Amino acid sequence: MMDTTESLLPVPLPIEASDRHQAHTFAKQQPSPAKVEQVYRNTLAILVTQRYLSLLGIETNLDTCQSWHPLSRMLENVADLGIEGYPPLDCRPVKTGDRTCYIPEAVWSRPEYEADVGADVDSSQPLGHVIVQLDEPYETAQILGFVKTVSTSNLPLDVLQPLTDLVDEFLVTEASL
Repeated sequence: MMDTTESLLPVPLPIEASDRHQAHTFAKQQPSPAKVEQVYRNTLAILVTQRYLSLLGIETNLDTCQSWHPLSRMLENVADLGIEGYPPLDCRPVKTGDRTCYIPEAVWSRPEYEADVGADVDSSQPLGHVIVQLDEPYETAQILGFVKTVSTSNLPLDVLQPLTDLVDEFLVTEASL
């Protein structure tokens, strides 16, 4: 187990006005206050992760995400980010002070992940799970870390791996293709 205070260096990123606008657009389509908050925060986590990957030169594709489909957003707790040539990443938000991150069992236990990815890509599970801490005025975020697999709905944040491990996943997956 990793001590997050010593081993992880969170990556701070701004939450742009356009991110908040997109999140608000998706959230206002939801039927309940709880679902409004869930969709708003999931959307911000996805967009922050997309920005981080873009800075690394990793191409993403929101059109292939379940989280970009209105019915999926309404019926499920989706927070996936499509990545060209890879399984999607699950991007989950946490609040400042949280010690665990909720990840729906449907995400980590499903036999076949339903995202639309290339035929050569193993889509049985997400490439991994990125945890993004969002501040309450939703102006800044910190990507806290990454885990490849999850086997519980309440992921302890002290098991997160550094973001360099996420970059290594792209290199390993690319080498095996």
